[in-house]
Amino acid sequence: METPLREGHYTENKITGQKICIYEAADKNSFVFLQISLTQNEFIPANILSAGQNAKTIFTSIKNAFPDRENINEIGDDAFIAPPGIHILKGDYYLTIGAGNIKRNKDKVISAGAKAMANIEASF
Repeated sequence: METPLREGHYTENKITGQKICIYEAADKNSFVFLQISLTQNEFIPANILSAGQNAKTIFTSIKNAFPDRENINEIGDDAFIAPPGIHILKGDYYLTIGAGNIKRNKDKVISAGAKAMANIEASF
């Protein structure tokens, strides 16, 4: 069953080079959402990069915080499922896609992650 979504709400965290877009359900009583987050080294300030913080260290920190995560093969350089959804590292890019209930939407976030990675890789 598809759920209509409202227009996305975009935010940035300039310190970490992270851009987030969240789409909430058109029905305000619904808990359905789609959240896409992309962290890129290219947008992390030089002083933060020189201190050792980058897409890979952020990804690794999150990955280590979820020892019971489900590792996903064949997407990006490394990927896993943990809240809020799929986490993917590819080079200098860290992508997260969440879509509500992880167990119910696992296949959807994996598919969305694979498609997003294919688009990112096509831009190299």
